[in-house]
Amino acid sequence: MAHPDWVLKHKQKNTEIRNIRGRYYLYKITSKWDPSKKRTKKVTLGMLGVITEQDGFIPKGVTKKGRPPKFKAPMILSTKEYGATFLLQTLAPDIIDALKECFPNDWENLLVLSLNRLLYQAPLKRCEFLFEESFLSETFKKVDLRKNTLTALIQDIGSDRQPIVKFLKTFIEGTEHIIFDATSIISNASCIEAAQKGYSSQKGYDSYVNLFYMFNTDKKEPNYYRIFPGNIQGTSALKNCLQESGIKEMIAIGDKGFCSKNNLQLLEESSLQYILPLKRDIYQNAFDGHFIYQGRVIFYTSLPETTGKKVIIFTDKSLALEEEKTYLKRIEDQFEGYTMEGYQEKQIKFGTISMITNCLHLSEEHIYSSYKTRMEIETVFDTYKNLLEADRTYMHSDKSLEAWIFINHLATMFYYRVFNLLKTHDLLKKISPADLFARTMRINKIKINDQWVTSEINLQTKKLLHKLNLPVT
Repeated sequence: MAHPDWVLKHKQKNTEIRNIRGRYYLYKITSKWDPSKKRTKKVTLGMLGVITEQDGFIPKGVTKKGRPPKFKAPMILSTKEYGATFLLQTLAPDIIDALKECFPNDWENLLVLSLNRLLYQAPLKRCEFLFEESFLSETFKKVDLRKNTLTALIQDIGSDRQPIVKFLKTFIEGTEHIIFDATSIISNASCIEAAQKGYSSQKGYDSYVNLFYMFNTDKKEPNYYRIFPGNIQGTSALKNCLQESGIKEMIAIGDKGFCSKNNLQLLEESSLQYILPLKRDIYQNAFDGHFIYQGRVIFYTSLPETTGKKVIIFTDKSLALEEEKTYLKRIEDQFEGYTMEGYQEKQIKFGTISMITNCLHLSEEHIYSSYKTRMEIETVFDTYKNLLEADRTYMHSDKSLEAWIFINHLATMFYYRVFNLLKTHDLLKKISPADLFARTMRINKIKINDQWVTSEINLQTKKLLHKLNLPVT
């Protein structure tokens, strides 16, 4: 049903009029890409005010008595997102300072692009619109995200990796423990040299770009990445990554794919200590001792030291029972490759993991718990591929790919600031970073009579921000 003309004249760009029980309300709206439905969907940002025939538009929070006389010029009303972008900037002043130092001419653009990636999973073509809809456009007046300008910016950032490496090293310094691993990103762009057909966990026929990542387990955040061709294994890329990152005198933790004679020598030549699982499990009947890890009893056996290294076999009998049950169930369900002969061969290895390390000064319990932190880099990859929807790239050159990966890396760093904040306050079981983003994105700046004021804040959101010691004003 069409709205009356006296209502429609108050409709503005990116707003919607709604008739609720006979009263007319003006709402702020935007759009967001829905990857599951392959189309954009409408997102309501909040109610701006009520419209009456007698008084016209009355902004939310303003009474009729507070309305200006009718003969005065109409109020100019503008609403822009504020809360989420303000929150992220508040939590990461060191990231912003490092961007200023390493990219003095482009740091504002990189900041805005990375925040849009995190909050909206936005492709480059949508970033100009999102910037205009955010209070960032009032804070960073020099930012220009028009198509031609943005294309030139991306090419410029991706053409010189030195400032990127300088930025990454800022967050490597002082690290004591790092986890490293590699993952694959789909890219079918024929003009990208790094996109090659190679092994991937997805086992598809696409071309891939490989991504080597390091994670700082002390600060709980990613601190280094490097792109390498999809037909090169991560173990082969380790040397260049160690040389470029300059990491020394810390404990490096990887998965069994990196455990080779050459890599062990490489890590030692780089003055690094390491904890790596062996490719083949070794089983021992006798145990040297045990400890409790997350409520489970872990037995261990230390083999004799050789040339400054030692091998430790850890056995989790609770895990062994679970693995044994799973294997026998798959035999019963006739899964391909699961046989009683295979069970008899594997049964003594269920629940065991063997590690090689040159950390001779650390206890077996410390080595085991340090290795278990390796799962945190899987969380990084999950965030990178699912939350940021960066499991594939549509960049058309190696330069633009480098810049795009760096922007996603920045977004991941911002994400972990929120993740760690919630974890510190023991709130992760109740609220996720995405939940906090959704709440704070409803906090707007509203321009009334040429003055920007903060919109009303939901009571539960206000309580949460107070608990996190994050006032948004």
